[in-house]
Amino acid sequence: MAAFISVPLKNSQEVNLVPPLKKFIQRTYNKDGGSDEDTIQALTDLNTQRINAVCRKLDKHENSIDTLQRYYDQLAVMDAKLPVSEDMAVIKFTWQDAFDKGSLLGGAKKQSVVSLGYEQVCVLFNLAAVHSNIAALQSLDDDGGLKVSAKHFQSAAGIFEHLDSMVWSYESKISTQDLQPDVLKSLSLIMIAQAQESFLKKARQDKMKDSVVAKVAHATSNLYQDAMKQCQKLNVKGILPKDWITTVTAKHSYLQALAQKYQASVAKNAQAFGEEISRLQQAKKLLADAAAVGGTLLDFTDLQGTIQRSLAAAKKDNDFIYHEVVPEPAALKPIDSAVIAKPTAISKPMNSKSIDLFEKLVPLVVHEALNAFESRRSEIINREISKVRESTQLLDSILVSLNLPASIEDLSGQSVPQSVVEKSLAVQAKGGLHALESMMNNLPELLTRNREIITESTKLLDEEAASDAQMKEKFGQKWTRTPSTKLTETLRSEADKYNAILNNAIQADNIVREKFNNNKIYIDILGKTEAELSKALPAANAASALKDSPVVKKLREFMAEVDAIKAEREVMESELKGSTFNMSKYLPIFRLSYCDWTLAFSIAV
Repeated sequence: MAAFISVPLKNSQEVNLVPPLKKFIQRTYNKDGGSDEDTIQALTDLNTQRINAVCRKLDKHENSIDTLQRYYDQLAVMDAKLPVSEDMAVIKFTWQDAFDKGSLLGGAKKQSVVSLGYEQVCVLFNLAAVHSNIAALQSLDDDGGLKVSAKHFQSAAGIFEHLDSMVWSYESKISTQDLQPDVLKSLSLIMIAQAQESFLKKARQDKMKDSVVAKVAHATSNLYQDAMKQCQKLNVKGILPKDWITTVTAKHSYLQALAQKYQASVAKNAQAFGEEISRLQQAKKLLADAAAVGGTLLDFTDLQGTIQRSLAAAKKDNDFIYHEVVPEPAALKPIDSAVIAKPTAISKPMNSKSIDLFEKLVPLVVHEALNAFESRRSEIINREISKVRESTQLLDSILVSLNLPASIEDLSGQSVPQSVVEKSLAVQAKGGLHALESMMNNLPELLTRNREIITESTKLLDEEAASDAQMKEKFGQKWTRTPSTKLTETLRSEADKYNAILNNAIQADNIVREKFNNNKIYIDILGKTEAELSKALPAANAASALKDSPVVKKLREFMAEVDAIKAEREVMESELKGSTFNMSKYLPIFRLSYCDWTLAFSIAV
């Protein structure tokens, strides 16, 4: 009498994972991935992996376990790199209820959730279901079949037990009944009871001591009793197939009867003939209860015949020879239990052959940390460059106040000073006065266009928020999408930032326009040729007589030192701009244990 229970698989709909994940990689990782051939191939392989694992009918074979394990392992490592949610990579996974077969008016109940965790839960459920199907198909007439059966039932029990503890965090999102915690606990208890039953069958085939078989049978009965109590809960009873509860209840009584039968043999060997009769009587009653509950599903004929014959022989010997008092069942010593079956804990990774298709991508938290590092590095460099430039600007302002170096460049008045020539060439290279006037005239048009872009963007965000509010009001609790205010929080913050930038730009434009008007005539002069510049400059004065004086010579020496200082600062600024730090050499550390990325990051800094 085996009649093992196997769990049906959940069905899923096909979904193309490539477009949303590619878009997320391009948006989040930028140059690190998204368009290169390796990434496209990885996305295509992932899509194929899902189709093979959840969209096609799986055989009841070890290969199906391998397929599901590899896909689950990929989901597990993907979660940190390519998170699926309303505000990340938006992928809607749809799964049907495993126990809802639908009706004439509609199909099976299904649920769609934008969550990688939900996909993992459903894949694990199917993995446990495949384990149970493989176990139930095994031949129980040989040791090999019994070992395989026990192994897969224990694996199924471990997965359902893990799911029971796992789904609490997703319970608010999961509406299908097959994934409710009490249902998963029932499945785990049924699987472990069936694993124990496989060990019991092997113990009987190996003709172990009657005392050992009695303990194993009693433990098996207790496990079925636990499963029976769980299955009879109101929120479980209406979900699982009715014959499951019947089978579990009948097996509880049957296995208790079997335990009493073997313990009766122990009593007989110990010449406790009264106890033997009492236990056989109890076994007969328990077996009658089992037949009354599940007689149409399970065959108890062999055990019933054995107990009848053993009881008749024991009564006859006791009546004619031993005359021992037959104790009441309550007075009998309880049978010890020997639990052999244990739920198999989930290993990580589940399959040693699993590979990470997105090995080149670091976890998102590490990627964000690297960006923060680059931002901080740039901030420090820019601050130091700013200090250098401020010092140079201070130096230049002092020189301008002293009219240096112009006052010592050419005191003869015969040619245009070199500093003026350099400034004139710079103005001409930029297009002169005409180019500046053109740019100043374009400012109002550019301001208007930028205003329109921000206004239109804000309007679209407002319309989307109003639509979200209407849908929430219409569907109530069924509208589970992330609120618009949360989804668009970053975009609204950006809009406010650019509005502030525009307002500051208006004030800056006014200042620039005022300075432009005040210096327009001088800019026009600098845009002329050197000959025209020479005419515009004032004639030489008496200061030309000082060109060879010790004071002028000393000033020129000082100016040479100033030029040297400026040259050193230019080199320093160039070195600061060109400084790099290759954080990629630390990526193997992040990939090996990205949970400890902060430690590696602190070492790198």
